[in-house]
Parts: sequence; structure tokens; C-alpha cells
Amino acid sequence: MRSWKGTLRRGLLGLGTWKLEADDGRSYQLAGKIPSSLEGQRVKVKGSSEGLMGIAVLDGVIQVQEVQPLRGTLGDP
Repeated sequence: MRSWKGTLRRGLLGLGTWKLEADDGRSYQLAGKIPSSLEGQRVKVKGSSEGLMGIAVLDGVIQVQEVQPLRGTLGDP
């Protein structure tokens, strides 16, 4: 399992996909249960991205295992 940090956004596609605008400059489609209360917040996402394909034109897909809110800026724990 890996982790990514970034900002959680709701996609504009008709299906309302979730995406992570990651600190590494990439955007990832998120698959799995995402708490809607975290939209627009900085989060840490734990999951896997091996061999997954999505419907959105993004840099990859993360199968989410856990989403945690972050409190600080780019240097947050």
C-alpha cells in the first residue's frame, strides 16, 4: 500500500468522480469510498494503483483504502 498527499476534488464528469490533485503535480482518479465532507481539503490517501484504469483523463487511478484529513500545508505530517 502507498500513500499520496494532495487536495481532494469532486470531478466535473457526469459520474461525479473523485480526484486527488497530488503534491507531485499529478491528478489521480479515486476509486472507493470517499468522505464527501473532505471535498476541497488537503488529505492523505492510502491505497494502491497497480493495473487500474479509469474513465477520467488523469494521471492514474488509486484504489482507496483510507482517506485522512491533513491540517497543515505542504510540510504537514
